[in-house]
Formats: sequence, C-alpha cells, structure tokens
Amino acid sequence: MSAELGRGYSFGGQWGNLNPSDAGLPAGLTYSSSNSSVAPINSSGWFTILSPGTVVLTAVSPQEPNVHYTITVQAKNEVPWDYQLDGITLSVGQSRYHGFSSYSLYTNFTITSTVWSSSNPSVVTVGDQEPTSCQLTANAPGTATISGVVTLRVDSQEGVLTFTDNVSFQVTVNA
Repeated sequence: MSAELGRGYSFGGQWGNLNPSDAGLPAGLTYSSSNSSVAPINSSGWFTILSPGTVVLTAVSPQEPNVHYTITVQAKNEVPWDYQLDGITLSVGQSRYHGFSSYSLYTNFTITSTVWSSSNPSVVTVGDQEPTSCQLTANAPGTATISGVVTLRVDSQEGVLTFTDNVSFQVTVNA
C-alpha cells in the first residue's frame, strides 16, 4: 500500500476496516514493524508514517503462530501540505509584505518558520521574515526569485513530526 508522511493508519484498514477484527483478522494479534523509523506500529495495530521508505508490517496470532498477516507499505517522500503563492510586481523604492496561504489535511499542522532569500538582491531585498510572509524592498528594475525554506510541524499520535519544504515566487520590479 502507498502511504503519506505524517498520516496514521490501521493495520485492519488495509482490508477496508478500521479495526483488525472487523477485517476478519483474529483477535489478540501481535504487531511488528521491519523498520520502526519509517513506521512504528502499536499493540492496537495503529501505525504512523514517520519517514520515507518501505516497511513490512506483520501481525501474528497467538492461536496460529505460523500464520503471518503482512502489509508492505511504501511511504511517499511528500510533505503533507500545499500552498498558494503568486508572483508580484513592485515599483523601484516600494516596500511591502508578501506571503502565502497554506493548507493541510492535518488538523495539528503549523508552519514554524521560513527562511527567505532573494536570487537578485540588487533588484529585490528581503527584510523582515515571518513564517508565511516576508518584507520585500524593490531596489532596481528587473526580476528576482524569492525562495523560502519552510519548516512545518505536525502533531501526530506518534509525537511531533517535522518536515522541510521549499516555496518560491517571482518578483518583477518596474522603474
């Protein structure tokens, strides 16, 4: 199965049910993960994707120790969020804040910081920096790409997960 970073899943969910017993699996299963740094699994069969990679999750019944139920999980290397960020046009000497709107499928999602930079500081400089915006000052006619390295935080059942992603937008400066 394919899974997303930061998301939690039920072992029984592989068969379309939230509880392993609802999926027709025997009671009292013991769960294990081939790589708990990718996806640890708890005693209830709940696992959370912590990092990209492949992991094999196994459930064994004490009544049938030779029967193993397995799921191979491929964790995607995608940050669990998206954003809206448009380019802007400024005039020489103009200064303003410009930022982005973000959204995520996760309720406990926070953008903790963004480090902004300009590809062409002679045209546009970056001043004050906030997690979702930065102050821009237009210095000379031309174009520059403003890039941001964004740090995101998701509070999950497995604890706090931190992700890093990149955003950018184009600034055109008119005389």
